[in-house]
Order: sequence, then structure tokens, then C-alpha cells
Amino acid sequence: MNIFDITNEIQIKSKAELSMLMLSYFDDQHIVFSGLSCLDLLNAAELKEKYNLLNSRFLLIYQFQNLNDHKRYFYALSLGYGQTALSFAHLFESMTWFEAEVNRNFGVHFYRKEDRIQYEVITPASKYHLEKDNLEGSLCESYHSPLKNTGEEVEVPVKKFNNPFSTSIVRFNINENRISDTYFDFDFSKSESLEKKIEGKSLEEAISLLLKSNLPLKSITSLLCLELTEYIENLETSSSVKIHRMFIYEILCALENLKCLEKVFNLSSFTELHQILNYQFETLNNLTNLSKMQSKDELGELINCEDRKWVYDIRDRIHDYQEIINDIIQTIEGNKYFLNLESYFHSNLGALDFSLKSMPLQSYGYHYNSKKYEPFYEYSDLINTEFLALNGTTYELLLIRLKELKNTYSNIIKICEEYPIIRKDVELSAGPVKTGIFLATTQVSSGEISIISYLKDNGVIDRFHLISPTMANIKYFSKRLKKFALSQIACEWNALGISEEEIVK
Repeated sequence: MNIFDITNEIQIKSKAELSMLMLSYFDDQHIVFSGLSCLDLLNAAELKEKYNLLNSRFLLIYQFQNLNDHKRYFYALSLGYGQTALSFAHLFESMTWFEAEVNRNFGVHFYRKEDRIQYEVITPASKYHLEKDNLEGSLCESYHSPLKNTGEEVEVPVKKFNNPFSTSIVRFNINENRISDTYFDFDFSKSESLEKKIEGKSLEEAISLLLKSNLPLKSITSLLCLELTEYIENLETSSSVKIHRMFIYEILCALENLKCLEKVFNLSSFTELHQILNYQFETLNNLTNLSKMQSKDELGELINCEDRKWVYDIRDRIHDYQEIINDIIQTIEGNKYFLNLESYFHSNLGALDFSLKSMPLQSYGYHYNSKKYEPFYEYSDLINTEFLALNGTTYELLLIRLKELKNTYSNIIKICEEYPIIRKDVELSAGPVKTGIFLATTQVSSGEISIISYLKDNGVIDRFHLISPTMANIKYFSKRLKKFALSQIACEWNALGISEEEIVK
């Protein structure tokens, strides 16, 4: 887990400068767009003075990453009443998905007019139009231009595989047996922002709210927030504490992989594998007692646990599980039906390879959304006994997930045997509490999880933004999927760890 103070790393750019910068980055395959955050400058006088933004109301922070050296770049664009700011979504499609988060949390609405996305800042008292749409005040609810009528249109309600109460819709335009366009029509009214509950509170309260939430990766996100707290408070931890934390992190990753794989095999003819993985998940989950944690103190007790028997119990169980996972991998790789489709899989590896390079992901793999205990996809012509990973790259994703679980188990054994966990040392504060804008980030199987936060000198969180894999990844995939692979779309969504709330971001 990495924590960065990015207050001095942010470069303020004009619209023209940012436009040229994005054009140059668009041509560089090693630099990817990895996030957009928005800061409300209403009560941030110190930031206004630092960045010379005395007349600005919002600050949009664009984050890029170089995949070669992993260096991150932060560029900001200020928004003020009476000004126009283009989103540059025509240069970077992925920005569109993140900018929906700006709309939800900050009331900055944007709509499309002549292939441009424009902004309208709304205050409780009145509306200030940054750019009027020919004196029309209506906003486009879909945030995207309509589908071009070039072929067959297939409509997929989100409630079929993600949220049973959602009225959101995804439409695919099929032209000559290939997806030519995708249209996302989301219902934002039912979206509740966890970030807005956290803002105005301390980091300790934030950890408790995260643990009580239904986020798919709430345990790992809470652990990331705990490390952010220690960084802010200048707490120094001993090497033994860090090793123990690595141990907890690997267990959390193993639980994520197990839950994802369990759901996948539950919808296949490999029901025995589902039962095996479910048993492993329940056993490890009960040993760690993670599902019952509700506060920072309880998380701290787990991280600082000095009970060696508990550690060795987990190690012994995983020793037994390693051989089983190897057998499962051999079963999938050696399945004759899969091997008969080998040529087809190779033809789709290009899309997988492109996606891995286009987004800063550790890997692609299945991800289970813990908010919904339902099959992640029920397509009208899909038989439940059919293995969902047969068509396209999902098979490759499944193998990646299995091999990641195998590696995670190996890491846990290595930590136990080569790096014995010893008694925790006292944490010491090395200086005053930090203030400013911070980035906390870590890798999970479904991608990168980050927290952008702005903390004031009173220890209160003014801005808390969770960034996780988004619909931008699916946009890349949809351009490379054929018509007969439409039943794969939802599988790919889950593979990327996407829930509807994340899509809104």
C-alpha cells in the first residue's frame, strides 16, 4: 500500500494546456488516464491561495500514470461561475465515467451538445449556466449521445445481473456481427454516496463507516484507510507490524479470489468446485472473523494480534488448500471442451492484452459484488448448466484468478515460515499531523483501489473519494467483442469488480 502527499504535485493548467497535454498522452501507449476527482473550494481558502484560484469554485484533478516507471502525474482544471470548461471526453473516453461522480457529489451537471460535454453549476439558491444550450435548460439524463442507428440494437437492463431495484439500462448497437456502439442510461436517483457520509468526519470515523458499509472490498479499503491515518498522524510502525499487515492483506486477497471463483463455478456444471471453494472461503473467513468487524479498534486488534496459534491455524489450512487449487487449475486447463476452442481464445487474447496495457491494473479476474447475493448474469437464452467462461476472454480471466489465488496462498505460507511474526513494537509519532491532498492506493485482483482525500488542520476530512475499476475498462472490451459474445458483457463487468455505484463514478 502506497501513500502520497500530492498537494505540491498538482499542476494547474488552462483548458488549452490541458487539451494539448491530453492529446500528447493519448498518443503515448505507456501513459494511461487513471482517475478524476473534484474538490469543492468553497471552504478551502488555503488551497485557493496556494494555487492562486481566488475566483474558482471547483477544482477538477486529473490523474495519469506511466506504466513503464509507475510515476503518477496530477493536473488540475479550475471551474468558476461564468466560465466554460470542456471535459475533453472526445480525447479520453474514460474521463466520462469519472465525471459522473462530479455530477453526483458536487452538482456539476454536464450534457452533450454538438459532440461536446458542457457543464452547468447548480447552487441551492439559483442556477449559473457555464454555457447555455441555445437557452434550453434541460439536461441530458443519459450523459452520452444516443446510439447511431446502424444495425440491430440489444437492450440489457442492469437489474438482471447487478441491482434488482435499478431502472438503469445498457444498450448495444450491433453492426455486421460486432458491437459498434454502447449506450449507458443510468438512474442516479437511487445512488447513495458513502463518500458524502464520510466527509466532515475524522479518519477514524471513516474506517468505521467503511467497515459497516456493503462495499465489495470494504476490508481492504479499510486497511488502506488505516494506513492513510498512520501516514497523516506520522506514526512509525515496526517491521514486525508491517509483516503482520502483509499477512492480513494476503488473506483479504485470498478471500476476494475465493468468493469470486465460488460464484463463477456455482453457475457452471462444476458444482463440486463451487462447494470446495465455498468451504475454503467460509473456513478462512471464520478464522479471521472479518465479517463482524465494525470499527477501527476491531480492525486494529486483528492487525496487531499476537496470537501465534491463530496464524499457524491459517497456515496449516492453506497448506492443505494449495494442492486442491493446483488440481482445479489442471482440471480447467485440461478440459477437452476448452481445448477445442483454443483457436478462438487466442483470437481474443489481443483484447485482453490491450486492456491490461490500457489501464493500470495488476491483472484481470472475476470479482464478486458482495452487495448482491444473486447470479451475476441471467441471459434469456443462456442455460444455467452452461459454463459462463466458454465464450471469449472470460476463460483467460478465470485462469488468471485461479493462478492469483495460488500465488496468494504461496505468499501467506512464505510470510509465516520465512518472516516469523513477533511481538508488536510501540508506535511513535515522528512529527505534527499532516494536512493537504493525499492519494492512498493499493492493488487488488480486480484492479487498483485508491482514496483521494483532502484533510484540514483540524483533522476533519473535507473530501473523500474512492476510486476503483470503472466502466472505462468495459468500453475497451465492448469495442472488441462480437455479437455472439454479448452474453459475456456482464461476466466482464464482474471480472472488473464493477458495481452500479462504481459506474456512477
